Amino acid sequence: MKWVKHGQNCKLCGGNRLLSIEGDALEVWRSGADEVERLQAPEGELAGIPDFASKLAGQVARIAGLLHVMDGSGDGSIETRNVRHAWDIGLYFLEHAKRVFQMLSAGSRVELAQKILRWIETGRYNQLTASDVYRVFRNSSGISSVSDLVPALECLQEREYLRLLENTGRGRKGHGRFEVNPALWGSE
Repeated sequence: MKWVKHGQNCKLCGGNRLLSIEGDALEVWRSGADEVERLQAPEGELAGIPDFASKLAGQVARIAGLLHVMDGSGDGSIETRNVRHAWDIGLYFLEHAKRVFQMLSAGSRVELAQKILRWIETGRYNQLTASDVYRVFRNSSGISSVSDLVPALECLQEREYLRLLENTGRGRKGHGRFEVNPALWGSE
């Protein structure tokens, strides 16, 4: 796999050098790339961050090239240890990216829950359905189906603003009729 050609004035390697990942190093790189690809499947751990995850293997190859140049290796074939170290670095940043995307997702979940709560307070609803909420919010906040509301409705249940009375979604979690906590109106 030939992949990087430095410019003639490269200050790190002193000239034109074609780098490649071959043999065992290529197998290490390919194994990591295949695993990242597998984790991007719809049910996979990285399904929610495809923009980041799909670029990871390429970034790891670039990091391996930088490590190769920095350790002063003479030929253009990147050593297996540099590929392993590059995957260590890439996976380190992947863990951080997963946390950041999780925080962003949690933030949007809480933000939507706050909007729903304000809507409940304004309308002084005692009961509502997920479909009621969907009809109000379907054209805002990236809501395209009742399922998109589930994280926010769960957030309101966790904080005891809502209680699921009956599940009307044929087994789907969060689809149903909810009771609003009477304490919201100052009565028990």
